[in-house]
Amino acid sequence: GAPAAMAATAAAAAAARRINLWSLPRCASTATMYAFAQRADTRVFDEPLYAAYLAAHPEQQRPYREELLRTGEKDAGAVVARIILGPAEPERPVRFFKNIATQFMPTLDRAFLREADHFILVRHPYRVIASYYKALGTAAVHDTGLPRMLELCNELDKIKYDALVLDNSDILGDPASSLQRICSRFGLDYTPRMLTWKTGGIPEDGIWASCWYDNTHRSSGFGAPPPPSGNRDEEAVLDDLPEHIKHEARLCLSLYEEISQRKGQSPK
Repeated sequence: GAPAAMAATAAAAAAARRINLWSLPRCASTATMYAFAQRADTRVFDEPLYAAYLAAHPEQQRPYREELLRTGEKDAGAVVARIILGPAEPERPVRFFKNIATQFMPTLDRAFLREADHFILVRHPYRVIASYYKALGTAAVHDTGLPRMLELCNELDKIKYDALVLDNSDILGDPASSLQRICSRFGLDYTPRMLTWKTGGIPEDGIWASCWYDNTHRSSGFGAPPPPSGNRDEEAVLDDLPEHIKHEARLCLSLYEEISQRKGQSPK
């Protein structure tokens, strides 16, 4: 009857695994979301905080801005309460949230960090800035997400949460090992089904997919890794950029290095 159903729902909510991927932009975050979408036990959510972020940043113009502000949840607190910490379906107890680091806004109540799981995806900022500039014709330190990402890392340190940090080159270079590490960290069984998907996107894609997801939509698995990178290769990425964009990229380097130091740390 009803009490039994309510008890089952409460038990499912308690057993839910809420996994937040916090990624820099222009990383393999969409591919990672697609990998989790192949799991029978998982429901994925594409940037649930994006509308709230755009509402808080009127200077961030996007072709889909008005539509997203009309259709998306603009209250970040409501997103956390109803979506990130919301109830899970019993048959899909794993809830996977793809978040971009810029969306970890100063106004966001940090309390939810204790009630969910987190891992981090970074990429060398020269590559992030070059890719972002190519897409939008502008790029600044804020756009990389690195300042917010470092703040997130510090908040997780405060609650003694040891977040797995992966580099974009890790996940592209060896997706199977990377996905195994992610699954192992969260007590999930890895399945090779996570390595491939059908071309053309997934139903959970955000309305911005047509602007940003072309490569992932054409793919049926993780893309080829970028060439092994010494500093010279990273410097070469900047060669085609205007001086003021190069300046922004170099300002990011110390932030990236501080976050990257966490990659090799073993769990506390």
